[in-house]
Formats: sequence, C-alpha cells, structure tokens
Amino acid sequence: MRISLLFTCLFLALSGHAQSLSNMRAIQIQEFGDPEVLQVQEVPIPVPGPGELLVRVHAAAVNPVDTSIRSGRAGGLSGASLPYVPGFDLSGTVTAIGPGVEEFEVDDEVFAM
Repeated sequence: MRISLLFTCLFLALSGHAQSLSNMRAIQIQEFGDPEVLQVQEVPIPVPGPGELLVRVHAAAVNPVDTSIRSGRAGGLSGASLPYVPGFDLSGTVTAIGPGVEEFEVDDEVFAM
C-alpha cells in the first residue's frame, strides 16, 4: 500500500503547537505567483483518510517542485488545487493514521521526499 502524507500539516512547526485543538498554522497559496503569494493561515487540522498519515512536522525544506507549483509553472501536472499548502520534503512524527495504514504507528518518526 502506498502511504500518503497530509501535507496540510506541513507547517505545524511554524507555531510550535496547534493554535487550538482543531486548528494549526500553515503556509497556504491562495493564487499562483511570486513568493509574495505565500501566506501564513490558521486552518483546520485535517483528519487522515484511507492510506494517509497525519504528521507533525519538525523540519521542512523547499524544493524545486514547490517553487514550480507556487509559481504556476507546473500547470495541471502537479495536481495542485487552491488553496494549496506547499511542501514535499519533511521530517516529523506521526500523530494520527488513517484507515488501512499498517506500516506506521502514532509516534513513529518519518520523513518524506
């Protein structure tokens, strides 16, 4: 089974903790463009669906794919829809698992790239 991460949790590390029990801070893109389109927003903490992990991110990096998606140059190839939370390279700790996930447990340390 392929496990997918809920990247909407990517920037939990920005605030050091969730703002409430149901919200977190995330960098979002409301429109494609220059770096100025990146905005820190308070958003609901997502619930992992089938085959997904919810990860509290401890470290993240910006890679060329993030830049291409943010600028709009990736076009439809990226599958990104707005609002979009960038981030493909990260490390952190699993905080919740979705149905069907057997390879990981809560508190596992993980990375994605």
